[in-house]
Amino acid sequence: MIKNVIFDIGNVLFKYEPATIISNILPKTKNAYKHQKHLFDGPIWAELEAGRIDQDQAVELLQTDYNYTDSEKHEAAKIIKNFSTQLPLIEDMKVLFEDLSESYNVYIISNFQHDLFTELLASNTFLSKAKRIVISS
Repeated sequence: MIKNVIFDIGNVLFKYEPATIISNILPKTKNAYKHQKHLFDGPIWAELEAGRIDQDQAVELLQTDYNYTDSEKHEAAKIIKNFSTQLPLIEDMKVLFEDLSESYNVYIISNFQHDLFTELLASNTFLSKAKRIVISS
């Protein structure tokens, strides 16, 4: 008998596509590949999600580890700050989440930055139907 259902955020409840996120936040940037490679695909994003570094430290690491210019640092800071606004909701999964929360204990477990998850939660109140939410940071 099923008692509990666990949902993740990225590519379960919300689409997670770094290239799209970057192009939506910085439509005119010439640095999209650089941001994806060093911010999202490198160790810095994992450190942010784990809560071991904050947003300012991430931007500084991009400069020291990957020679980001001041302009590129500004772009990276903008990507991080606006990240949670660029995760499109997967509507069918929202319906499933809400339906299941009526009959089962529904939980959310995800690797996500604390501050950005707080913003995501505020703009998607259905997530509060989860019995418990555990995020990595």
